[in-house]
Amino acid sequence: MTTPFATQMNASGSAATLITGDFSGPLSQLDYACHDWLSTESAKKIAQAPKDREYTKREPEKAKAKEKRLKLNSDIKAGHVHYHTTSTAVEKTIVKSRFCLTTKQGACNLFNATKRKDAIPQAFREYFNDSLEFVKQGNSNLGLSHMFQSWSMSGFGMWAHIVPGFGLEVHMDFCKLMQSNGFNWTPRQPPHLIHKPPGGSKLEVHHDGIPTKKLMNELAIHAISDDPTWISWSRQKHPPQNLAHIDGGHTGDGSTFVIAMSSPEHQSLAMRLIKEELIKGAFHIDPAQNHLKTLEWYASTSGPYFVPRITTIIPEMNKILVPMGFPEIYVKNITPGMAGPFIASWALGMWHGSKPSTNRRISLTLPSGPQNDIASAPIYSRSIAIAIIASSNEDIQSAIDAGTFATTPDATVASIRANAEKTVDDHKTPLADGSTHERPEMAGDRIRHPDGVGPNRMRGYFQPIAPSINDVIKFYEDATNPLPW
Repeated sequence: MTTPFATQMNASGSAATLITGDFSGPLSQLDYACHDWLSTESAKKIAQAPKDREYTKREPEKAKAKEKRLKLNSDIKAGHVHYHTTSTAVEKTIVKSRFCLTTKQGACNLFNATKRKDAIPQAFREYFNDSLEFVKQGNSNLGLSHMFQSWSMSGFGMWAHIVPGFGLEVHMDFCKLMQSNGFNWTPRQPPHLIHKPPGGSKLEVHHDGIPTKKLMNELAIHAISDDPTWISWSRQKHPPQNLAHIDGGHTGDGSTFVIAMSSPEHQSLAMRLIKEELIKGAFHIDPAQNHLKTLEWYASTSGPYFVPRITTIIPEMNKILVPMGFPEIYVKNITPGMAGPFIASWALGMWHGSKPSTNRRISLTLPSGPQNDIASAPIYSRSIAIAIIASSNEDIQSAIDAGTFATTPDATVASIRANAEKTVDDHKTPLADGSTHERPEMAGDRIRHPDGVGPNRMRGYFQPIAPSINDVIKFYEDATNPLPW
């Protein structure tokens, strides 16, 4: 089956497919939700008396580091006093407006450390900056310790637990695209957001999803098959990886890229050059360090599998592979030729990463696969539960009246909401690897409707973009329809 998607995949191992839809409304709601989150949480932090940063490491603290820590504590305390006793209401309003996340400048100020400090008056700079950093890092002075509720420069953190309503239709359309290209795919679970801010960080080159040793073996076997192409690899062996870039994702805006290879054989030989150290310096400029890192990369069974200096060694790989009849390896942005939202796809096993973002990049994961009995999976009941938590009492009552909860005897708004909260509380197994996916039981705190607020049940700032109960039910009903759709 030759399609535009297949043609792109076979040429470089990647494809970019434009999608339709007006996302301006949902993106505006998202911006207001982000501002609601920052302004409310930072106000809580600002209202608290500052706590000294303590030294907690086992080895002795270095003199300069201690001096710096003590000065920061002193400056934060002085700023706290000034802010609460001397600063005028007008001055406070002006400073807060500089971090309004409904504007591009406000987001730039928050996520650029230099701009952030420059936007705050000297008299309470360290204090106000500390409060913003605390919130951005998941209400923690150590962002990595609370990664699951932080907003990282790479766009992960709390976003892994936020499913937007507009993402459900995008996910269904994506599965239709895949079905038209020979993949009998349906959604496995709803998509979550990736929100890379302006000035967002790059994602280093790596492959994931399959250990290096196994990948090299399977690539070599596929290279001598009857159809040794990337699209055949994706259909027969390992399905492609995909992201929907709703805003940004084009060149300069955090674009996803691949180290473009013309075929699985091409990728296999390039990996062999690194594994056998015929090309030096893939991991480190020091030969001894590079040797150790090469052995780790080949033997590891836990990804991602980073090759930090891959772009540096591309010319040396080309010197060997081009005379063998292969085209040049190069860095290729997975972007369409036109502006607008699109799906970025790449073959599993290909080296890929993402570039820094000048502007923001808002993307969706697209967890999909061969059709199965999705309705019986625990993720279905959890998805419905999250939609209930995000719903008003009125909407829950309407669902009861419509017979949505007919299997629940004597259902009331209170009982339906309580059962939903318990379902989410009990789901403590992360849906994917990595610290960003930890604590899935906290998902309700991201989207809880004000009607559901109670002891240890906070309002969810991102409730306005959450899917409704009917949206989630329809999503799973459509997903189980006989193929092709």
